[in-house]
Amino acid sequence: MRLRPATDLARGRARLAFALAAAMGFAEAAPAAAGEQVQVQVGTVYATNSGEHFDQGLEAMRKQLERLFRYSSYKLVKRESRDVGWGDPVNVELPGGRFLRVLPKSAGGERVSLDVMLRKNQHVLMDTEFTVRPHGTVMVGGPRHEDGVLIIWIGAHRLGGAAVSAQEAPR
Repeated sequence: MRLRPATDLARGRARLAFALAAAMGFAEAAPAAAGEQVQVQVGTVYATNSGEHFDQGLEAMRKQLERLFRYSSYKLVKRESRDVGWGDPVNVELPGGRFLRVLPKSAGGERVSLDVMLRKNQHVLMDTEFTVRPHGTVMVGGPRHEDGVLIIWIGAHRLGGAAVSAQEAPR
């Protein structure tokens, strides 16, 4: 994984804690076949210590969330799944005026490389590349929101072929 520091992070204005699921992997990636499509899943969770609530829509990720993060309440805010061509961006609006861009770049073996950028207004909060294995999900936690934080999960898999990182988004 290659991290490119963003201005806001370098100045300490924004703090992001990266928690990568155990299924994440690292590998050199090769270009994917022309015309092949990938399904990108993005989910957003609002985590806080106000109350004790666990959204039923997150039950499939409960152990992962509770192991990686220390909050008493987890609420599913948004879940999206989009089918795109390799190199086509998926843009997702997040709470608090934030925008996430996920760009599926390439595949190596069974792994998928994703360029991920999180921004708020004109400020880049995170700009990085993740490589995920089959059934892998990347979780990014830390953008502050109201009295808690947002936790974002990202997964992807090829359509019409073998699953590459398809941990199903919680339903």
